[in-house]
Amino acid sequence: MEEKNIVTKIFSSNGPCLSPRQIEAYCKGQLSPQSERAVETHLIDCPLCSDAIDGFMETGCPSPDQLTQQREKVWQKVQRIINQQRPHRKYPIYIKPLWRSAAAAVLVLIIALSFYRIYYIQRPAALFSQYYQPYEIDFPLHYRSHQSTSPPLPSELLQGFQAFDNAQYEESIPLLKQWLVRNPENDIVQFFLGQAYLQTGQTTDAIPLFKKVSQNPHSDYQKAAQWYLALIYIKENQRKKAISLLEQLKETHNSFFSPKAGQLLHQLKQ
Repeated sequence: MEEKNIVTKIFSSNGPCLSPRQIEAYCKGQLSPQSERAVETHLIDCPLCSDAIDGFMETGCPSPDQLTQQREKVWQKVQRIINQQRPHRKYPIYIKPLWRSAAAAVLVLIIALSFYRIYYIQRPAALFSQYYQPYEIDFPLHYRSHQSTSPPLPSELLQGFQAFDNAQYEESIPLLKQWLVRNPENDIVQFFLGQAYLQTGQTTDAIPLFKKVSQNPHSDYQKAAQWYLALIYIKENQRKKAISLLEQLKETHNSFFSPKAGQLLHQLKQ
């Protein structure tokens, strides 16, 4: 039973690896930005958890209880295999320390097999982290220059953009959202509200906003919205949708995102 306890502790909340609930929250975009960065830092040095997250997303995001049930089923199968290999023995099997460690390692890999994908295929979380960069305000706010010829922004909208510009994304969301209710077709507010949602881990709310902007041929943010929408799809393991958007961006001439889209497509298709 010692090997079983080792495996159980590895995936427990106090173990060295991510717990089932951490895996579920990360894949569903429910972690805070700080917790998400901590998970992604762990994934860099832990191929086991990286494979677990890949497989978790590919198998429909099972609940932590389902993961625990699967772990118990795998353990029972391993026990049956061991017993079948030694049918003539009537006394307990004692594994030497070296083989005990090896058996525990093999068991861990078997448990991860329900999520497992070949390690050298690029992982969604790693790709997202590699290519994601926050989009900064790229138009003048009146407080930056008293000589600006642009008309002043309404105070409520200005406060929302100021909060965004100061990386106060949580504070910017209600201000931008309230303005968008009164001006639902404003592509600039749509885009930066989507950015604020993305920065706070609320990808479900960011997707429809980026979709609207990406489908607006008159918006200056159309290509940027396509890029960030593709990154979200990659993070959520929706490869086909991501590839479709990236192929469009790749074929766009004189676009800042065209070469990046080409590089990312190459990695996705490896």
